[in-house]
Amino acid sequence: MVSFTGGLSFPIGRFADNNVANLNTGSDMIGAAKTGWNGNIQLGYQLNTHFGIALTGGVSKYERDGNMFVKYYENIYGNKSTVDSKKWSVFKLLAGPTYTAAVSKKVLFRSGLSAGIAKTAVPGYSYATYNPNGEILGAGAVSKAKMPAAFAYQVNAGLGYELGTVLLLFDMSYFDATATDKRIPFTGGPVVITINPQPVTSQIKEKYKLSAFSATLGIGLRF
Repeated sequence: MVSFTGGLSFPIGRFADNNVANLNTGSDMIGAAKTGWNGNIQLGYQLNTHFGIALTGGVSKYERDGNMFVKYYENIYGNKSTVDSKKWSVFKLLAGPTYTAAVSKKVLFRSGLSAGIAKTAVPGYSYATYNPNGEILGAGAVSKAKMPAAFAYQVNAGLGYELGTVLLLFDMSYFDATATDKRIPFTGGPVVITINPQPVTSQIKEKYKLSAFSATLGIGLRF
């Protein structure tokens, strides 16, 4: 079976945290991710009446709360600031077992557990600070930071309604991954590019949790 699903995705924990007090605390970074959307394509093969295997590819997009950085710069400079942040994008490729059971003649219970890899980049942003007259005092930009692929897993459960060879699908899922990389600590200013790489001793291991719950609708096509 091949299925196509999409819907809302709700970041949780450190991924959703937008408290400026947590912005620069250790290596466990916060994401300030807002409610976004999630889309998936899944290829499944039924081994018997109840069990099967599936390969899932998907992408999630989340707005990043720029107000977190506005508060950060205003706390530093004491002036009005503006920030324009890019979005979080999380790509995943997962595989694992599935389980289905008939609830009634037309309704199926569906569930699965899968694991694989996720890929993301910490969104870039631009900022500006202003004096009381509205004149720009300073401006800069921080480029997005690509993160290495990370281990990811997902648990899902939902229902399917049969219409011949077509299934109408409703799923709830929990996705989790931790993107980790070594980089120069965040200082609040623009990234300075030099011809000499930063020594390892001046870098820290940054970890970004990508935890989210999603609720999706879609269709499945049986062959």
